[in-house]
Amino acid sequence: MSDGRGDHADRGDEQAGRRAAHVLAAMPQPVILVGADGRVAMANPAALHVLNLRSASVPGIPLEDVGIDFAATESSPIAVCARTGEAFDDQVATIVASQGRRWLSCNGRPIADDGAAAVVVTITDITERHRETARLEWDANRFEWQAFHDDLTDLLNRAGTLTAIGEHLQKLSAPEDCVAVHYVDLDGFGMINDGLGRAVGDDILTTIGGRLRDALGHTAAVGRLGGDDFVVVELIRDDLRDRLDHQAARIRDAIDQPIALDGRTERVSASIGVAVARHGADHPAPLDLLRDAEIALYEARTNTTVRPYAWFRPHYRSDRLRRQRIEYELRNSVKSDPGQLYFDYHPVVDVGRGHERVALEALMRWRHPKLGQVSPGEFITIARRSDLIEQLGAHLVDTTMREFVDNQATTDGLVLSLNFTRRELADRHFVPRLQLALGDSGLVPSRLCVEISERDLAAGDAKGIKATMTSIRDLGCEIAVDDFGTGGMGLSDLYQMPITTVKTAKAFVDEMEDGAADEADRAELMVTGIASAAHALGITVVAEGVETSRQAAAIERAGCDFAQGFFYAFPQRLVDID
Repeated sequence: MSDGRGDHADRGDEQAGRRAAHVLAAMPQPVILVGADGRVAMANPAALHVLNLRSASVPGIPLEDVGIDFAATESSPIAVCARTGEAFDDQVATIVASQGRRWLSCNGRPIADDGAAAVVVTITDITERHRETARLEWDANRFEWQAFHDDLTDLLNRAGTLTAIGEHLQKLSAPEDCVAVHYVDLDGFGMINDGLGRAVGDDILTTIGGRLRDALGHTAAVGRLGGDDFVVVELIRDDLRDRLDHQAARIRDAIDQPIALDGRTERVSASIGVAVARHGADHPAPLDLLRDAEIALYEARTNTTVRPYAWFRPHYRSDRLRRQRIEYELRNSVKSDPGQLYFDYHPVVDVGRGHERVALEALMRWRHPKLGQVSPGEFITIARRSDLIEQLGAHLVDTTMREFVDNQATTDGLVLSLNFTRRELADRHFVPRLQLALGDSGLVPSRLCVEISERDLAAGDAKGIKATMTSIRDLGCEIAVDDFGTGGMGLSDLYQMPITTVKTAKAFVDEMEDGAADEADRAELMVTGIASAAHALGITVVAEGVETSRQAAAIERAGCDFAQGFFYAFPQRLVDID
């Protein structure tokens, strides 16, 4: 006969079990019990929710069907715990639930369930924490990327390029090893950007950057330093000169191809400067090597004999210091002492009317108190590479128009001829400023001739520059194309542009004097052809650079209307012209 204590114990166990079940159900933290057979024996409501389980599936659902993925481990820590009795903590898993992918942190402890091994697993949903960590990591990676890459092209930026140069220098190991830095600048890009707008310019830069990366990126580091300046860094193991020639050709091939932009096609070319650091030498730091390549680039721009690229030479550094000094002093002169900049006037004469003066071309001069007389070929070239050219142009217009009107005894009936660059004419404010200057000075528009070189005219957007020239003609001014015959324009271009005068390239006149007999004859024939075509279009012709009687006779035979050169008169201050 039972004394009732067994029944009482059973009831106590049942009450404890119910109490434990109530506690588990009330717990906000997900908890599951996994049996030795690998099935979920129990899951509280919080676990059912986070694991996306139906209550009817527990107990009994295999753990593998729950979808808890411990991707960082070869086998499930839960299974290992059940098999070995080893607890685990903070094991990260993922599960795809109705709320999307969730990240879980799991802790497991072995227990005995009715004498069999089981594992109690507590689960913490760390999805938000994981996402925040991932976001911070992404931001950090993005920040690091942006620190070393160009936003527009995704190429290396200046910092990334300097890092790449340093890494390449560290790879120098054999006597024949070299690191070559190619500094690439797009010729005429500024005029395209000014004429067609920044959006078109950005499209061109993106296209060029992609081409350089595709063509060279597997063997070299490619960067964009800003604007239209690109850099290619490569390690050369042997055959330095051949390799440099080959790389320059590949760079040009990538850039020279036509670029299709919204129904139109644009072309750009490139100038390339190269600096080389050799193994075993006291090679420069990355920044100095990059600067040397940039210095060589300037030589490539200004010296056509160094094509297809300019190789840095040590004396280029002193040349650069000179240019920097010139630019600095020129800016100061324009701003603080514009009187240093004065003008000589070179007469243009009528060859058929006794060399009577018909025009005066204004030529800017610069006398600096310390630098002395600076050659126009030096300071104008430097100014053309920056915004200084616009400032010089404004000084040219204001000063020469005033001088011309104030010296009527000398200038009466003559045309004032002023030279401008394409960059100046591409400025949408150019024509209004010109019109204002004419009004302020009182100079009659028909007595002003705007000159632009053929090379400038042939580069970039023809439509935009034609519109500017048409507006200039509408003011009543003349338009002359300077240095005609060598810059790439054809006769059809003369027909389409509102041009009134062409000035033949000085090279033709030089050949008439210095060339062999056949060369002199050929030069005269060229000028004759230009004059005939121009006259058929109603355009007058000026021969430039006439210095001898032989040249004067030749240009008269060729049919030129006017001439200019030392044979007739030297440039002089306006007050000195009699």
